[in-house]
Amino acid sequence: MLSEHLTIVASSHHQASSENKETNLVQPANISWVTPRKPQVALNNLAGLIYQFLLRKDGSLSFLILSPSFQEFFEMESAEMELDTDTMLSMIHPDDKEDFYNSISNSAKKLQSWRWVGRFILLTGKEKWIQWDAQPSLQANGNVFWNGLLVDVTSQQQLNDEVNRVSFLFGLTERLQSTTDVQEIAMFALNYLVQSSYCSFGVIKEIVSEGENSQAYHLVHHISAELVAKFDEPIMAEMEVILRRRIPQGKELLWQVVETGKPLFIEDYASHPHAIPEFYHPAIGAIGIFPIPAIDGSVIGVITLASQNFQNIQGSHEQELLIAACRILGARLEKAKDQERLARANADLELTSQNLQEQTEQLKKTLFELQQAQVLLVQNEKMFSLGQMVAGIAHEINNPIGFIQSNIAYARQYFHNLLNLLQVYQQHYPKPLPAVQLAIEETELNFLSQDLPKLISSMEMGAQRINEIIRSLRNFSRLDEAEIKLVDIHEGIDNTLLILNSRLRSHSDRPGIQVIKQYGDLPLIECYAGQLNQVFMNILTNAIDALQEQTNKGAEDRKNSAKYLHCHYPLPATNQQLPTIYIRTQILENSHIQIQILDNGPGIPQSLHSRIFDPFFSTKPVGKGTGLGLSISHRVIQEHGGSLKCFSAPQQGTEFIIEIPLQQSASSA
Repeated sequence: MLSEHLTIVASSHHQASSENKETNLVQPANISWVTPRKPQVALNNLAGLIYQFLLRKDGSLSFLILSPSFQEFFEMESAEMELDTDTMLSMIHPDDKEDFYNSISNSAKKLQSWRWVGRFILLTGKEKWIQWDAQPSLQANGNVFWNGLLVDVTSQQQLNDEVNRVSFLFGLTERLQSTTDVQEIAMFALNYLVQSSYCSFGVIKEIVSEGENSQAYHLVHHISAELVAKFDEPIMAEMEVILRRRIPQGKELLWQVVETGKPLFIEDYASHPHAIPEFYHPAIGAIGIFPIPAIDGSVIGVITLASQNFQNIQGSHEQELLIAACRILGARLEKAKDQERLARANADLELTSQNLQEQTEQLKKTLFELQQAQVLLVQNEKMFSLGQMVAGIAHEINNPIGFIQSNIAYARQYFHNLLNLLQVYQQHYPKPLPAVQLAIEETELNFLSQDLPKLISSMEMGAQRINEIIRSLRNFSRLDEAEIKLVDIHEGIDNTLLILNSRLRSHSDRPGIQVIKQYGDLPLIECYAGQLNQVFMNILTNAIDALQEQTNKGAEDRKNSAKYLHCHYPLPATNQQLPTIYIRTQILENSHIQIQILDNGPGIPQSLHSRIFDPFFSTKPVGKGTGLGLSISHRVIQEHGGSLKCFSAPQQGTEFIIEIPLQQSASSA
């Protein structure tokens, strides 16, 4: 039925001429148009428009059949309006015409099913997407007929465009979310836009406010391989420099975009009067400069894209996508910069906190050093004064005791001579006069003769003891030994014990303290003898104080502490119930000596171990200690290049271990 209509209608039109001219390019100017005045009713009921057009051998084109509903299809205002060939073809979108004619030519050559989709600008100004479907057939005279259907696919195309738009923007957003680095975000976006819009190069500039003026700083750029191939290497290097330079406010075209917030398009950049001279090249083509807005609408950057096809950047659809992409990029850049600022603020805060912490630590260290210096000054002054006093006392005692000790021998000789004289006198005068006999009895001459030698010997022993004490005091003070010298450690310990002897002896209210010494074979060591004696004095004094304190607590505590000490150290057989100080020395393999001083006192709680060597800290009752002894001792041993450690627990006594090198290094000296 449809073919009958076509035949009837076609027979009423002009037939194709039999010209021999051959051409492959369709020329719309040669097309003639004949419209049927009385279309068949059946054509009105078909979806779309039925059409038939003829391509003659000379390249002219004529529409032979078109459904009568074309007026509604093309939204013509009057039903009486005619639609000729030129009018219909003129409605094809200018950007799609070349593709339309090329498609017809290819279909005519191959005689295959033809489909073309393109935009039409209707007489009302509305844009409509129309799909052309047809089957070409070659006639005997060389003409080609197309029988087909026109369908309005505007809704479908708009849906496809929206899907593509959303996909495009979603893809961009997804890529920009993969990093928080501003440079990487800008590079991702630029590469994405350059590739999707088929541009030859692109550059992103960041707008930075500097007081009253602003500068456009280079952020990233991209140059396609095709563009690189068209330029010499020196020119490309020069272009790289130009792309990276900053642009002051008001210079070049991008500032027009910054001020207006609207994109700027230049179809032929190479011939533009404000173009950069280095970019005067036909390969640059069209230029589009787009603003990159922040969330508040202010322009924070611009992106410049160059393309040989102006439609790729200036077309309404492409322009809309690029503007939307710039909004996404602006929001992401703004967020990344906020994160950068936050990260910098956190870093500055952390640095400030670290600096404050370092300053606090430095202040603590300085305070500790000041405390140590104060302790040393006080103790040095105290020890110096004590040493001077001890030396003075020793000197004052040494003179008379020296006089006494030196004259005891003469006194013994004189007394011996007198006794000999009395014996000679008694031999020659066995019967003395009554008065002499009375005097002999009253003076107990026989007792004096026996006791006086003992008295003189006791005086001599006392003088020797005083000499030993004086020597110990002088050795302990060591005022004449301020420099490092070779010292016998055992002598220093013994001298200290001699000075403390009165505290070690038993008294009516407490038992004596036994001292057990287990000395190793130590060589002479290099040290400050006076300082080491001070350390021994401090540690032994603390041990004595602890043992005397335990005496007041009861026998059970003394028994437990004594048991622990005797179980863990090879002590000789002694009275394990007595308060005990155990001193052991030995030489170590690392050219150090070790001195252990233990007691079976009450011990020190674990919670106090970290503060034992702190200045002014003491476990003794108020008024019984300064808290300086162990702090000074710890400092002295450190200055000797050694270590002082304390091990203690309640009811397990206390142990101090001193380790110092046999020879002092240059830094210690």
